[in-house]
Amino acid sequence: MSQSEQPEDKGTEAPQEHVSLSDPEFKKQLAMVIPHLRAFGRSLSGSRDLADDLVQETLLKAWAARKRFQAGTNMRAWTFIILRNLYLSQMRRARFKGEWDDLVADRLLAAPAS
Repeated sequence: MSQSEQPEDKGTEAPQEHVSLSDPEFKKQLAMVIPHLRAFGRSLSGSRDLADDLVQETLLKAWAARKRFQAGTNMRAWTFIILRNLYLSQMRRARFKGEWDDLVADRLLAAPAS
């Protein structure tokens, strides 16, 4: 084989083609990670209600981005990243909003006017 006939190997691989899952397969894999998402959401937030809200929002975002999910990759890891990012965004927003505390509000309202 002459040098011109040998395949070029310059250490670069051809880019892999992006393969998305079909909608039914994506839905099946997404449903399988829901219990794991709930547990992860509870561990982050400490609240079952907030965890359920995070999971619901995660499922919506994952579904909207389903064509970007690479078939054969880890669905749980992908959705955990979405959930974690949602949680961090909510915490950042809450830091600026302040949290409403009913006990403090009751004391303020019951205090005599000065």
